[in-house]
Amino acid sequence: MAEVGYDLAKDSWGKGLMGECLEEVLAFRFAAMGLTVIDATVDHENERSLKLMKKLGFKKEVRSNEKLVYLSLSREKFNELYISKIL
Repeated sequence: MAEVGYDLAKDSWGKGLMGECLEEVLAFRFAAMGLTVIDATVDHENERSLKLMKKLGFKKEVRSNEKLVYLSLSREKFNELYISKIL
C-alpha cells in the first residue's frame, strides 16, 4: 500500500493539470511498482480535490477524523477506469 499527495500553485487550478499528472502517477505505481491499493487524505473543505479523487476512482473510507477525508483506490478499480478511458 502507498499514499499519494499533491500541491498545486493557485494560478494553475482548474486547468486539469493535476488530474493528468495523477493518472500517470497512479498508472506507474500500480503497474511498475506492483501496488494493489493507494490511499489519499484530503481536507474535508477541499471540494476540488475531493471531486478529483472521485473522478480517479477513489472511494471514501469511514474514519473518525472530522477535518480529513480518507480515500482508497484499488488497482482493479483504476484499471477499469483507465482502460475504458483509453478505449
